[in-house]
Amino acid sequence: MATAEDKLRRALGDRLPIAGDDASAFFTDQDINDLLVESAGDLSHAAFLGWTARMAEYAKFVDIDESGSNRKLSQLLKNAILMVNHYGGLVGADTQAVVGRVVGRAVNLRECETVRVAGGSGTFRSVSYPAPGPQAT
Repeated sequence: MATAEDKLRRALGDRLPIAGDDASAFFTDQDINDLLVESAGDLSHAAFLGWTARMAEYAKFVDIDESGSNRKLSQLLKNAILMVNHYGGLVGADTQAVVGRVVGRAVNLRECETVRVAGGSGTFRSVSYPAPGPQAT
């Protein structure tokens, strides 16, 4: 039977090529455990946090076109945004603003996830997602 850690790795597309060796994975075993702890064991919320972290990392990638060869590294960011929106919808996070071109990085995952997104008119705004845990009423 698959563990919660295994299920989260599958949801993040981050399988270990060799069981128990996280050296070539995006997330270390400790990162996976931290995501599960931060999300109180909610697999969808943990996947949302993980994809948000990937999105932040991919925000710095650019497309490369030289000598007749090109690499469209921005596709990684676009796909990560799709996954953030997917898992955000499952956990009820307001991800509708995470469309278009991300121009910043997610910061301080323990407090909140903040992403600057470009609006259609070229304006920028910040979108914050609440961190898991008890909410004040």
